[in-house]
Amino acid sequence: NATFYRKGFFDFGEKATLVWNRHVSYNNADYPIDYYNLNDLDLHVYDSSGNEIASSTGVVDNVEQVFSPDNYGTVYLKVKGFTQNYSHNSNYEEFALATKSPLIQLNGSLVSTSINLPNQISNTNLSFLINATIRNDGDLALKDTLVNLNLPFGLSSNSTTFVNIGDLNSGEAKNIIWYINSINPGNYSNIYFNYFGNTLGEFESGQSNFGSINVFENIPPEPIFKL
Repeated sequence: NATFYRKGFFDFGEKATLVWNRHVSYNNADYPIDYYNLNDLDLHVYDSSGNEIASSTGVVDNVEQVFSPDNYGTVYLKVKGFTQNYSHNSNYEEFALATKSPLIQLNGSLVSTSINLPNQISNTNLSFLINATIRNDGDLALKDTLVNLNLPFGLSSNSTTFVNIGDLNSGEAKNIIWYINSINPGNYSNIYFNYFGNTLGEFESGQSNFGSINVFENIPPEPIFKL
């Protein structure tokens, strides 16, 4: 489902109106040949903290309108395409959104990730670190963000693999460190983490790159001097 975000300003009594097209196949001056089902778009408004303050989700026509019950100042407006398969043989629906104040287009959240760990360790009794970084370069916060480390059999974490990092704000990066134990020697691959959160009520998830490590048996150190 396509989702679009705008930033605006809401005083008491101000309205926001969303409209889009009804689609038909025209037949010159005669009645249209085809009347397509009406696509369903919804309008939601959130305050500056991300709390929903108004919504319009009707299904009877091609107009959605919300009314501001208070002076909120900065607000975020979300237009969501509830229809997944547009009826008029297109992969998008054009719309217009009008408010009293100017609107600024936003990108939502834009998350990037990385995972770092040693290439190898030479002792199964040693612990090693996995360092994960998650960054949001979008315009809106990723709320209530959870990170989950995925380990192959033979590796275990000294702490929970699920970490709640809270809100990941615009332009913010957070690091998570896990201390890992290797139970058996071997080459361990497909080490990665997932993240989960929401942006103005929209579920967001993703996955980091894959890491790997080669764990050797206990190897005695090389002597400094040889005879």
